[in-house]
Amino acid sequence: LGRAVRVLRPADIILTRTPGAFYSAARASADSVYDHVVVVARNGMCIHVGPPIVRLLRIERILDPKRCPLVLRPRLNTKQRRRFVVLLERHLGKRYDTAAAYTTMARLGLERATGFAFGRRRERSTRGTVGGGGGGGGGHLIQDRIICTDTTLSAVCRVSKAFRNSVATCTPSLDCMRFRNGSASLEDFLRLHRHRPDLLVRIPLPLQLFSNAPPPRAAGILTLSGALTAMGRVSGSAGR
Repeated sequence: LGRAVRVLRPADIILTRTPGAFYSAARASADSVYDHVVVVARNGMCIHVGPPIVRLLRIERILDPKRCPLVLRPRLNTKQRRRFVVLLERHLGKRYDTAAAYTTMARLGLERATGFAFGRRRERSTRGTVGGGGGGGGGHLIQDRIICTDTTLSAVCRVSKAFRNSVATCTPSLDCMRFRNGSASLEDFLRLHRHRPDLLVRIPLPLQLFSNAPPPRAAGILTLSGALTAMGRVSGSAGR
């Protein structure tokens, strides 16, 4: 595990799979290989944007082989890497937006179950654009919504014009571009990697602990009634 930690650099993005039946069902509903993303910070720590608040964790907790970690290194210069980490560290102590995360999961589950895309294509807006509204192109993530996908993708786009352009031009379109007032998904990171493997580079981990093979997708689909129930609960909780 120490060798795996030494492979990492600050600003590396790590996708993981959380063990447990609930998270397995969540991945199946959204047709996603992973369910969480963290960013490597300094001094052996990572920035964990998760419930109940954004906090620092020891990187060894994330590199558990059971989590099937996938390391993606954004191609940034030293100044950009430092700023990327600093932007994320500014969120430390903020409360995680559970309602937004579950709404995104339910929306993706409905789309997978019915084949119908819920949510119109976003209209261009100056509020909440990836990269802070400047520089042109690159989606419309709402930056004041604290969930792991949006917070990470917004930060990397703020420090890199290349990422902003890639988000805007990626084929197939990213979920953060397809949905009005929607969130980025974990699959968005994989799509970006496939679209620009030179910009988001996969970093292999030591084979003694990690196979580096992509984990299988979970079987099964969230039922329509289950997805609607989940969305109703989230909406009710947000209203309260």
